[in-house]
Amino acid sequence: MQIDQFEARKIIRANNLLWRCTFYDEFVTLPMYDLCFVLNTDAHFMNCAMNFECEDLKEFEQELHIIEEFYKIRRKDSGIYLSQFDLPRGLELFLQERGYSEIKGEEGVFWGLDYTDLKEIKYEGLQNLEIRECRTTDEFAQYLIASKEGYNDFDYTPFAASLSKMFNTHVDGITQLHFVGYVNRRPVASGTIGVFFDTALWINAAVIPEYRKRGINTAMMVRAIKEAHKLGATKFYYSTDVDNVGSIKSGINIGFTEVIRQRMYSKVSR
Repeated sequence: MQIDQFEARKIIRANNLLWRCTFYDEFVTLPMYDLCFVLNTDAHFMNCAMNFECEDLKEFEQELHIIEEFYKIRRKDSGIYLSQFDLPRGLELFLQERGYSEIKGEEGVFWGLDYTDLKEIKYEGLQNLEIRECRTTDEFAQYLIASKEGYNDFDYTPFAASLSKMFNTHVDGITQLHFVGYVNRRPVASGTIGVFFDTALWINAAVIPEYRKRGINTAMMVRAIKEAHKLGATKFYYSTDVDNVGSIKSGINIGFTEVIRQRMYSKVSR
């Protein structure tokens, strides 16, 4: 699957809007960016997901100064993600001259799929898997249980309040569908797909440790894609860290290919 700059911008914008409902409590809109997020944790960096449109580096420098002041007030270091679609040319060198450097290990990848290329794979050991869409607050409570147990590799507690708002949070132009995977009536996996016109993004996927490597996340993705297709989505995306082998494999197995690669640059003040 190949995309152009316009599609890349739409993907990142939709992704930013969706994550605004989960792990982010603050955001600010600036003329040249869609959204700038502030993590709702004690994280060292604040990730700024940007879509660059400016051709004039002087204009960009003014915006960058606002971003840095925004971070400084909150005692955090700014983090900026750049992809192969970002403008203007020379932006990487421009940032380096102002004290920014690439943060190794913070590379992210977006994966894309046309609905016509969707592959269905049958996995052994999934006979007892039941996937349900959350339609009530009680069902969404099971989503939160699966998310909490699935995010075992970091402290989930700071995110609980903001994540719990997902079910009732309206996002302009986006329809959200939330799914829970049950095995023997136990909620073992969760995930959300957001439909943005003809584009859909799979986010916040979690599987509890003892049920990983069984194809559950892949089965959840296929179900979510089919439901989103009924709402008009024809192109599907999700993002991962570059070293998240399990998540990458889940997507590749059903036809996803890499479409955007992002590198993080930060200006560390301490």
